Amino acid sequence: MSPKSQTLFHFTKSEDKLKSILLNGFYPNYCLEDCRWYYSKTNYVAVIMTCFCDIPLSRISNHIDTYGHYGIGLSREWAVSKHLNPVIYISEDSNLYNSLMDIANTDLIIDNYNDKKEFKSQLRMLRAHVKPLEGNMVIEGVDKYVKFYKENEWRYVPTGRRCIVNKATYDDKPILDELFERAKKDPLKFKATDIKYIFVEKEVEVLPMIHFIRSSKLPRSDVLATRVLSMETIVRDV
Repeated sequence: MSPKSQTLFHFTKSEDKLKSILLNGFYPNYCLEDCRWYYSKTNYVAVIMTCFCDIPLSRISNHIDTYGHYGIGLSREWAVSKHLNPVIYISEDSNLYNSLMDIANTDLIIDNYNDKKEFKSQLRMLRAHVKPLEGNMVIEGVDKYVKFYKENEWRYVPTGRRCIVNKATYDDKPILDELFERAKKDPLKFKATDIKYIFVEKEVEVLPMIHFIRSSKLPRSDVLATRVLSMETIVRDV
């Protein structure tokens, strides 16, 4: 059994969000991240991203219980072409951890950077792809302890915008809405040929989703209709 899937999966709790993804692509959004491993002044910062995993379907049940039973699976080739990258899981007090902390706290500016602002922007992009082995995350407003390294996470973190904001900014709805509207102008797109799976929660939802695909006149809708499966069936049979 392969420890990694050749398909990258994105799951959501909402059928409407899945339909939006099929119609518009992925809109990166800000998600709270446990940052105590490198920043002691606050528990969380928010990172703008779209998350995927390459957990094999035979081991997906715990993952979807957390993130939702609606989803889409896209080819690994698509992910690489769109500059997605696996998350780096970091062990506290490891050599990598200590090196990253030294970089974060140094006043030395690398010759290739013209100023500290540019340097810090690149450092934030690095931090946006690093997670502790385990820690807290906020799910529907509730802190939950998660072993992150089991999630096989890949991330799309868009460039050219504030990829990390502090908790105060995240809690300021007008500011966050403005940042999100900027992100919506540049969604993460895919073609019908990139799609390997479309997941609904229940078997009874398969035919309505096929009808939605065809009535929405999505490109290659007849092919996409064959990609629709229920997680109810996957969890039972795989």
